[in-house]
Amino acid sequence: MAGDAVSSAMDELATLTADLRAWLSWQEMLGSSSLPRESLLKLPPVEIPAKTAPRVAGTPAPRAVTPTPKVAKKAAPAVAASREPVAVKGPVATPPASPPATPPKGRPLLTEKWKVLMDGPTTHQVTGSIGARLTLVRGSGSSPQAESMLNRMLENVVGLSRDEVCIVDLIRDTRAPSEIGQGFREAVAELKPSLMLVMGTFAVRALFGDEKAVSDLRGAWTQFPCAGGTVALRVTHHPEAILALAARGQSAPKREAFADLKELGQRLT
Repeated sequence: MAGDAVSSAMDELATLTADLRAWLSWQEMLGSSSLPRESLLKLPPVEIPAKTAPRVAGTPAPRAVTPTPKVAKKAAPAVAASREPVAVKGPVATPPASPPATPPKGRPLLTEKWKVLMDGPTTHQVTGSIGARLTLVRGSGSSPQAESMLNRMLENVVGLSRDEVCIVDLIRDTRAPSEIGQGFREAVAELKPSLMLVMGTFAVRALFGDEKAVSDLRGAWTQFPCAGGTVALRVTHHPEAILALAARGQSAPKREAFADLKELGQRLT
């Protein structure tokens, strides 16, 4: 009967081997190389008697048992187990949202170089107080002598110190003055001007056209459009031009500028 036991064990082993091969073929099709746990690790023990009973005549000889080679177990890929969600009692703490990144205080979001690339070249620069009683508009670039003359003109004739005036320097570059003036006209409402003083040919052309000159507008008040209304405006010579013409013996621009600023001072009182 021991032969029957061996034959039965071999048949069961053959069946398990066939099942294992079929299972491995299926896993290979799915892209996995893991082995079944239960069928591989918990194989039923095969009992082989130590001594084989004498074979009865007429019965087939028992088949030789070939040991199954051990298969190296490979690490199974990490696959999320499909389980039912576990109900959590009580409030669930949610991680705090990370605050948005903010630039350090005192540092602009964009440097001046990137502002030029993103928004285009600037048309003017502003110094002084926004909404001052007087807004002065001129072309950029002035010598120290002209700056000193401007300070004296404001203090002695108009009656205002430089710190009480909002000064707008229009950028001088390869662009036409009217193109520079367009940028100023778009931003003039933000300056909140009460009274305007335009000095020099470049500023006049920027605000009134490339063909205009100081002589076309000075000596009288002009209304400049601003925020749906108008602002009173006076035109006069630039201190730099007054100095240059005085060096050539022409003193008329200085007298004309004095008259214009005197009229401006009376308008402010």
